Amino acid sequence: MTTANLNGHLRQAISALESGRFKDALHTCGGILSQQPNHSDALHVAALCSRHLGNIGDALSYFERCIKSNPRQPAVLGNYANALNQAGHYAQANSAYQSANALDKHNLDVLYNWANLLNLKLNRSHEALALIESAILLNPKQSRLFVCRGNIRRAQDQFEAADLYYNTALKLTPNHVDALLNKGIAYRAAGNPAAAIECYKLIIDVNPENSGLWFNLGCAYYDIGDNTQAVGEHLRLRWSAYPHPLTLWHRLSGRWIDRD
Repeated sequence: MTTANLNGHLRQAISALESGRFKDALHTCGGILSQQPNHSDALHVAALCSRHLGNIGDALSYFERCIKSNPRQPAVLGNYANALNQAGHYAQANSAYQSANALDKHNLDVLYNWANLLNLKLNRSHEALALIESAILLNPKQSRLFVCRGNIRRAQDQFEAADLYYNTALKLTPNHVDALLNKGIAYRAAGNPAAAIECYKLIIDVNPENSGLWFNLGCAYYDIGDNTQAVGEHLRLRWSAYPHPLTLWHRLSGRWIDRD
């Protein structure tokens, strides 16, 4: 296969990846790698496709081969860290984000994902806050950065500060689902489930498919003593979207509900 043919196949693989045809893209990458096993771009695309297809082991293998071929690619290292995070390898993910950031300190995706890892998985909220503040300085117009900042403050039990950052996100992007959902969670944590319910209701018209919405709305109704409404909202969880596909712990009855 000539260099021109390889480049043409790579463009086809990238196009398939961008359009969500992950199996097609992976197949095309396989053809490239059969000719050039260390082709860095083909390994990267194959890793991304494998992750989208849920084959996290294959994804990590492709990423590691890609990094071995060319270790100075911040985007690859950042995506490798994302895959490690997904696989539950949090310490390794942290190291990979650190390596990516050392190569490119202006990569917002790396800063954002790294901050979330530190806050949500490693309980290192102060380090996470420094990272997300750096990201906001680089781009103060991204709503997701302020949601992340609010989540960090919520983890520190600073609910008023968290609410301020969620409101900033909502000013940038009205009806931002993650901002509203996390704003409601913060209200519940601060002992104000009625305000949380109002936040969750705003999501219904925007994204009624969000399982986190119905779960948290049911919990908020339970908090105010409306058990009938709470049961109804809990049962509206969509089984396929819930993180435990076979069973759901029903908070109110203390029973496991089997999936149909």
